[in-house]
Amino acid sequence: MRVPDSPTVDEGDLLDDTQFDAADGKVVLLGLGNPYMKDDGAGILIAGELKKRDLGQGVLVLASRFLDASLIWQVRNAAAIVIIDALRSGAPVGTVSRFSLTSRRTPIAGLPSLHELQLHDLVDLAGLDAVSCPLAIVAVEPKDCAIGEGLTKELIAAVPNAVDEAAKLAKDLVRKRQGQ
Repeated sequence: MRVPDSPTVDEGDLLDDTQFDAADGKVVLLGLGNPYMKDDGAGILIAGELKKRDLGQGVLVLASRFLDASLIWQVRNAAAIVIIDALRSGAPVGTVSRFSLTSRRTPIAGLPSLHELQLHDLVDLAGLDAVSCPLAIVAVEPKDCAIGEGLTKELIAAVPNAVDEAAKLAKDLVRKRQGQ
């Protein structure tokens, strides 16, 4: 996969109101980000790259600029949810990490969010049970989330790794759901 030197977000990659209930029983890969805050747009770009892959009928790829209450309707009946986002965790820039969200006492719960809700808020509002609906995060460590368009070169280099990690996790979750 070749990521453009100055990737931009295709507006068609973003959620719209026609996608309600599309996630029923599926593993949802949800790319989050703000394409007008440099590296914070990574989640949406990664989701766009994932849409180009054949991940099977059991996977739905969505993208949104916001983590807000409107997402509840898109994910409320999902089999599993994987959030893909730029996340400052203290790792070296460009590091791709995977986190599982099972309770509010995880280290990730205390990390600040640039979005309207914290991930736990979305889970609580949707009534999702972490046991019946696994919630994971594929995060890429950003360099610069200042106002501006386009990812830094470090994040452009990390996109293929993040795409591979999210795709592998989705396939693993589908296999687990199918009992394989």
